[in-house]
Amino acid sequence: MRENLLKIQRAIDDGVQIPFSFIGCDRHNALKPVRPGKKDTVSPYYIVANKGRYYLLDCGRGRSRMAIWRIDLMREVEVSRGETDLKPLRVKNKLDVKNLPQSWDDNSSFQSLDMDFDPPLPIKLRVYHGEHSGTDYTFLHDSFGGTFRYERTETETPYGDIVRVASGSFSMVNWVLQYAGRVEVLEPKEVREKVKEKLRTLNQRYGPAE
Repeated sequence: MRENLLKIQRAIDDGVQIPFSFIGCDRHNALKPVRPGKKDTVSPYYIVANKGRYYLLDCGRGRSRMAIWRIDLMREVEVSRGETDLKPLRVKNKLDVKNLPQSWDDNSSFQSLDMDFDPPLPIKLRVYHGEHSGTDYTFLHDSFGGTFRYERTETETPYGDIVRVASGSFSMVNWVLQYAGRVEVLEPKEVREKVKEKLRTLNQRYGPAE
């Protein structure tokens, strides 16, 4: 892992592509090559830490969309060189890569929950009060850091707090289901409808609550 991180960071600093082999778990929980005898070559951009693991945000050669790889599963990382002059191959321009953040700062991960890099949307939430007076915002801070914004406390039922966050729609739907008893998506409508659709699917799969 340490050697991989050093090589990848050096490639990012130098703006060059890297080839590597990738391994994954099979049904017996054993690590094996995903594509035996083949390597993937990518333009590396950012190393991101998430829930105790390191990930590489990159773009594969011949592709136009960002990809994400677990760095601890990468093997034989090296600098990619051309077939004729053996010079390192330069990375693809960030502007030409779909879904890739053009810059990365301390707040970027709070808008990309669970490594979801859909474009972040402004989202309006209702946060329900718990058993005690007031609202515990620890779970919001755990997910969004200091980027969430309290707007107001409702003076009529259901007496929740109105809060604004920014997140991709895919990760927001799953996050809301995780905290279904504590939050409700109010806006935008398309994210609220996606939550409803996920709930309908779960209801069909598990049946109505008894």
